[in-house]
Order: sequence, then structure tokens, then C-alpha cells
Amino acid sequence: MTTSGLVRTLAQAPAEEQQGDPAVMKPRLEKLKITYIGQHLNLTPQESREFWPVYFQYENELRSVRTNVTLDQIAKEEAILNVHKRYQNQFTTLIGRNRANYVFQLEHDFNVMLINRLRPNPHMGMRRGF
Repeated sequence: MTTSGLVRTLAQAPAEEQQGDPAVMKPRLEKLKITYIGQHLNLTPQESREFWPVYFQYENELRSVRTNVTLDQIAKEEAILNVHKRYQNQFTTLIGRNRANYVFQLEHDFNVMLINRLRPNPHMGMRRGF
């Protein structure tokens, strides 16, 4: 699935799914993110078998840090950076430095694409902002 295909997939989701129940949206978005990252990394079957379990472990650690309510904002950002550093080394061992660095850029790009897709369109008469 190409990037434009992912955007079309998001666009074709029913309106109630796009703005509705997170329990419905989350698995679908995770699947799209994994597809997006996987296609752009161009992993061999062997690399894929080794990379994805480590990536899912990385995601779980990030989720744990992000949802930790005992950390103040600075401590949380530092913990997130430490997770990134630790997994950058592991990703580098598995898929090389360039693609390991690219993982973080792909996550960012996917999130920006998602935010842009889900943001209300100002041309449709909806207000933006808080």
C-alpha cells in the first residue's frame, strides 16, 4: 500500500470510525502504521522476522513511559529520548544505521499524515483550534 493508498484508506473509513470509538480506531491505525513503516523500510523476510518483535517491544516501552502519570514533563521527555536511544542501537544491529534512523522519521511522518487527515477541514465550515 502506497502513502496515497494509506491516505485513501483513512479517507474511506466511515465518519463514525474516524472520530468515534478509540477501541475501533486504534487497531486499524496501528495496522496502517505498521504497513507504512514496513513498506518504506523495504525489509527482507529475515529482517522482518527479527525487526518487528523488537519494534513492538519498543512501542510498548514508549506507551508505558507516555502513560506514566508519576513523571513530570521533563522526566517524561528524557525517558522517551532514552527509549529512542536504546532502540536505535537495537534497530541498527538488525537493519543498519540508515534504516534504523529512518524508523523514527517514518513514525513522525505517519503521525503528521494522520493528524492532517483527521484535522477538520476549514473549507468545510468547521472551526480549527481549541
